[in-house]
Amino acid sequence: MMAASSGRKYRQIADEISDAIDAGTYAPGSRLPGEHDIVAQYEVSRTTARQALAHLVKRGLAETRRGSGTYVRSFKPLVSDRIKRLTNGTWPV
Repeated sequence: MMAASSGRKYRQIADEISDAIDAGTYAPGSRLPGEHDIVAQYEVSRTTARQALAHLVKRGLAETRRGSGTYVRSFKPLVSDRIKRLTNGTWPV
C-alpha cells in the first residue's frame, strides 16, 4: 500500500514500481503489473493506473507491447563504429 505523501498518485505508484525494478523484483523483459492489478493493489482509478504505466514508459524504464502488456525495458549497450571509421580513414560517402 502506498504511503500518504504529497504529489500525484500516478507518480508515487510509478516510483514504487521503479524502485522494484531497481531492486530486481522485475527483471529486464519481465511483465509489469497491468492496469487492473494496479487498481486492485493501490485502490486507484484505471486512469491513474494507466498514467503510472505511461510515466514508466516516458522515463524509459518500460515498454508497451500492444495486446500483451507493459514490460521492463531491456537495456542494450550502444555499439558504434564511428571511432574505428575515423582512425582507419574510411568514411562512407
